[in-house]
Amino acid sequence: MRKKLSVSILLSALLSISVSFAANPISIETATETFFKHYPKAQLHSVSFETKKGKPVYSIEGIQGYSKVDVSIHGIHNVIIKKNVDHSVDADDLNETFLLSEIISPEKAKEEA
Repeated sequence: MRKKLSVSILLSALLSISVSFAANPISIETATETFFKHYPKAQLHSVSFETKKGKPVYSIEGIQGYSKVDVSIHGIHNVIIKKNVDHSVDADDLNETFLLSEIISPEKAKEEA
């Protein structure tokens, strides 16, 4: 009886941990740090956050040299789940990069609107 209770408590604890992870996706800063670990010389072109197939995902595009890098990062586990490199970048893409510090939160955007 005692083993069943221990297993039940452990299972409940594990389920509550996984639920709390689902409620707390990684930050945009953490996602971009992961991107820059793999592409340290890249410049940001776009960053978005959405739910794909029930999973939170950051989509990050960057320009590194004359290549456009498109990476999807799992919003909970902070791992790259998809990447694509396009070796043909046009001049407009090179001029449309930004720094992470230039991103404002959705809350601040609402305040300023």
